[in-house]
Amino acid sequence: MGLGTDDGVGRNRINVADGFGYFSINLPHQGQVTVNRSLDFERTQRYLVTIVASDRARNVSERFSTTTTLTVNVRDDDDQNPSFIYQGCMLHEGSCINPEYSTSVSSGKLAGILNIYPEKIQAVDMDSINAPIKYSFLSGTPSSYKDYFEIDEQTGAVRQKRAVDTSITKKFEIIVKAEEVSEQKRSATAKLFITVKPVDSNPPVINASATEGFADENAPVGTKVVDKNGNPIRLAVTDEDLVRMHI
Repeated sequence: MGLGTDDGVGRNRINVADGFGYFSINLPHQGQVTVNRSLDFERTQRYLVTIVASDRARNVSERFSTTTTLTVNVRDDDDQNPSFIYQGCMLHEGSCINPEYSTSVSSGKLAGILNIYPEKIQAVDMDSINAPIKYSFLSGTPSSYKDYFEIDEQTGAVRQKRAVDTSITKKFEIIVKAEEVSEQKRSATAKLFITVKPVDSNPPVINASATEGFADENAPVGTKVVDKNGNPIRLAVTDEDLVRMHI
């Protein structure tokens, strides 16, 4: 039975419950309070237990009793994995589900620290222990991803350390790991997508099958312009930044 709440907001909220059934005194003469049921800090952080003491007068109606309240605070254990956090992610019990990040780099250029969307990469310990988090790349495709990118172990910032060309790949998919710096070393993962965008750095080149063409007077609309040998003139436009295009 819930009795009350609130010494804080969000993860710092304290839920208080009636301790009946959760604790017992198996040896009344010793007065030792013991745990009777499994406790979950994430659900209830504090229990109020009513203790009744009575004498043993032969006549039950003549017995005297007194009560007191024992406050039992549940200490948090490291039983929750960390969670990546950003606004708008799908939540389940306060944790982001299947977190994904994205960014882009320009082909052939070195960007340095990357701007990550929807927010910078960040994870938190979901226990009140608040263990520090360290970040690393767990895996990725193509397998050469570590030649081009690295992640700061403490801040989660991603840095491009080498320029990449679209001829190598157009997209990297990297698994980011967030691990608690604790004895349990609990961890969580997220996906990071890095798109390699082509750069328009070369002018187009026009190649024509002939530079002089002929068309008859009163030729119907759609008649092809031909060279001196009567062959239709054909133009080809090439751009090193793009695929080959014909007109």
